[in-house]
Amino acid sequence: MFRTIPHHPTLLLAFGVALLAMAAGAAAAKDSREDFFEKHVRPVLLNHCIDCHGPDTQESDIRLDARKFLIQDSEAKSLVVPGKPEKSKLMDVVAHTGNITMPPEEKLGETEIAAISTWIKDGAVWPAREEVAGAKTMGERLGDARSDHWAFQPVVRPKLPKVSNPSWIKTPVDAFILSKLDEQKITPSAPADRRTLLRRVTLGLTGLPPTKEQSDAFVADASPDAYEKVIERLLASPHYGERWGRYWLDVARYADTMGYQAGGKNTTFPHAYTYRDYVIDSLNNDLPYDQFLIEQLAADMLPEREDKSHLAALGFLTVGNRFLNNQREIVNDQIDLVGRGMLGLTVACARCHDHKYDAIPTEDYYSLYGVFASVTEPKELPVIGQPKREEDYQEYLKERAKRQQVVTDYVDKNFAEIAEDLRNQVGDYLLIERTSRRNGPYAGKKLLLTLKKEQVRRTAERLWKSYLDRREVRDNSLFGIWRELSAVPPEEFEQKAQQIIQRRVKQKKPINPLLREWLVEAKPASIVDVARIYHNLFAMVRKEALSQSDANKPLANADAEEFRRVLYGAASLLTLSPEDRRNNLDRKHRTRLLQLEGKVKALDNESEGAPPRAMVVLEKTNPVNPYVFVRGNPGRRGPAVPRRFLQVLEPSERSFQNGSGRLELAEAIASSENPLTARVLVNRIWMQHFGKAIVRTPDDFGIRGDEPTHPELLDYLASSFMDQGWSLKNLHRTIVLSNAYRQSSDVRPDVAKRDPQNVYCWRMNPQRLDFEPLRDSMLAVSGGLEREVGGRSVGSVQSPQERRRTMYSFVDRLFYPTILRTFDVSAPDQSIVKRHQTTVPQQALFLMNSPFVIEQASRMTRHPRMRSAEGDQAKVQVLFGLAYARDASPEEIASALSYLKTVKHGDPWNQLAQALLISNEFSFVD
Repeated sequence: MFRTIPHHPTLLLAFGVALLAMAAGAAAAKDSREDFFEKHVRPVLLNHCIDCHGPDTQESDIRLDARKFLIQDSEAKSLVVPGKPEKSKLMDVVAHTGNITMPPEEKLGETEIAAISTWIKDGAVWPAREEVAGAKTMGERLGDARSDHWAFQPVVRPKLPKVSNPSWIKTPVDAFILSKLDEQKITPSAPADRRTLLRRVTLGLTGLPPTKEQSDAFVADASPDAYEKVIERLLASPHYGERWGRYWLDVARYADTMGYQAGGKNTTFPHAYTYRDYVIDSLNNDLPYDQFLIEQLAADMLPEREDKSHLAALGFLTVGNRFLNNQREIVNDQIDLVGRGMLGLTVACARCHDHKYDAIPTEDYYSLYGVFASVTEPKELPVIGQPKREEDYQEYLKERAKRQQVVTDYVDKNFAEIAEDLRNQVGDYLLIERTSRRNGPYAGKKLLLTLKKEQVRRTAERLWKSYLDRREVRDNSLFGIWRELSAVPPEEFEQKAQQIIQRRVKQKKPINPLLREWLVEAKPASIVDVARIYHNLFAMVRKEALSQSDANKPLANADAEEFRRVLYGAASLLTLSPEDRRNNLDRKHRTRLLQLEGKVKALDNESEGAPPRAMVVLEKTNPVNPYVFVRGNPGRRGPAVPRRFLQVLEPSERSFQNGSGRLELAEAIASSENPLTARVLVNRIWMQHFGKAIVRTPDDFGIRGDEPTHPELLDYLASSFMDQGWSLKNLHRTIVLSNAYRQSSDVRPDVAKRDPQNVYCWRMNPQRLDFEPLRDSMLAVSGGLEREVGGRSVGSVQSPQERRRTMYSFVDRLFYPTILRTFDVSAPDQSIVKRHQTTVPQQALFLMNSPFVIEQASRMTRHPRMRSAEGDQAKVQVLFGLAYARDASPEEIASALSYLKTVKHGDPWNQLAQALLISNEFSFVD
């Protein structure tokens, strides 16, 4: 079933060299050998050579950042001899065949060496601009990009070209495709037959196969708009949003867990599903794409609505990996997400230095860093809807209150233990607070009164620090003298302490009379003596307070009352919010508390009555004013930068003024003036329909990205997409109604020799189903598919009992199912625009041995139609109708009946059904 390529190193090298040679030949054919240099040679020089042999450093007096340094007036002096790689010293060095080997640490890869050899053989063509990197200022690079690079030019709708056969044009797409075919003297392929076309477009728009009844009806419908009616039915289907939402979830790196956390935990996002459902609903409702983008970056900053469901859009920013809660990595992930996911630019490459290829200075990276670092996530997520059944909701509220009370009681009980320590050990913690400060005469010293080192509570230490740092406490009548005395070096203490005490008394600085009396009488000789005085005074006052019926009741003695208020009362050391009380528990208690809180979260995640909540972000009170981290090191601050958009797309000096700037950023991205956003989107939609994109690097429209194969078509689609209100459904109509889309996928050998990659779209590209529609199709044809749209994530994709569509399966970021990796489903580690596609034995082994596949085959044989079919031939026809939505041919019937007789073990009908499910016809779309 699956075609494989042997993994032999020599074959792979030859294959790589052949590809590079083909690329170079194609470049020469269109007079663009410079392209080959830019894509295959310049990156090698940048990544491996320029640091030591560039404009800043020239080790051994060798420089490789311009052609003039490589080629001299004689072959003997030249590092490169154009047309003669065998005589070029550069080849000896990089191939490690001479006395000098470079790079010294590790030899270049074989494909990189082959690229340099091909480049030299084809004349060592170097672009007119001589620099490799860094020779031009960033201002010059920005100017060049804006004026020269195709992706940064305004989107202008081109005129439809004249073509040889105007009658072939169904939509404007056909005019641009046929124009290119005319140039190559190639004719389009014949239309696909109606059953093939229906299967293609049904799977393409909904991810589910047509039924036999739908296929028969379409074949029999002779009305001129039969196909158009099919398209409208499919676009109106709720399964359309599921199919195309899955592609966006790849971009959004969607998962139901946050990934590895401290202690090996893999914490669940209980409400990630609301973001997934937002995407599905937005596509089904044909939410304009510009609004779709804005909501995902700044839904909380839009005018308030009664319906809060749009807040779920902010999951775009929050469902990513949490990187052990490293905020810098989280922000970097968000910058990469927006850069590649929305703009098709590798902005995150400018984190440590100016982008090596694109006109993206590191200042731009940190401008965006300031935007995303200026948001925070609330502890309590907003409710955005109601559960389906009121009785489920009431039961949930009752159970949640019960579990939450267990958490509250646990915090109160164990914080009470810490409170007792704080009240009993004042002197110790005053000393600990001073000795733990980095500055001061007692920093790092081991000073204690009643405690041993192992008895010190870090939580109590933190509380005392934060209390003594309060503005109203720092120089009050109780602790002002403590701060002053503790600033005296120990060797000078006995001499100066009494002077400080007397001076404070004479200057009438605030000092509690009770404390003053004890200090004057005791004449402390060290800071430890002072701490003991505090300790004894607090113990005395506490005893007096406890002797009352209520320790929170004020004491009659005003001097003693001031001490009591530190330990009890509304503004005491222990006046903390529930969250602060929780955070100040000891580690052993926090571990148990996490388990108890986990039960609350589990209820939020699993209960049918739990209301949906949005994973939102909120604006920080004070936005972050960013500055460059030199070489990406936060410890090395570079120049301050404003929060603003990318300079290559916004030449003005305008900075963001509204809070973090997220809304302004979103509006800049979704603007019709932005040359990238619409182009990037229509290119991806085309890629999913045709199997190959117009720009073959769909997440990189920068200098290293491929140029469009059909630039006028790309701009026509982008401009009409924006003009038609950014409607995705209209874009789909334009594409799938075209004759280009309706072509047969049959290979025409004569044309295939001239255009083996089908660059000019002279036929439809056959495509292998992604894992999700493959699994969903099996469920659909067996009759086992549950078609409910939306809702909480469910169990394993491999479970024979799990009947929901694959996109609703629980996505565990840390323990990502092996089967998904096997079938090239994008892992949610980063934003993915285009999945890799592999052919490996494990795929065939899964289809042949998986209990899930076997169960679907068994379901097919238990289908009601099988029970009503009379005779083996009729049953074969039922199975073919379920699997392929067509009748079996006489030859196929004979082959199936013959196969049934050969099965010696197991149910032969089950095995026949499984053979149909794992066949090429089922797994591929023609």
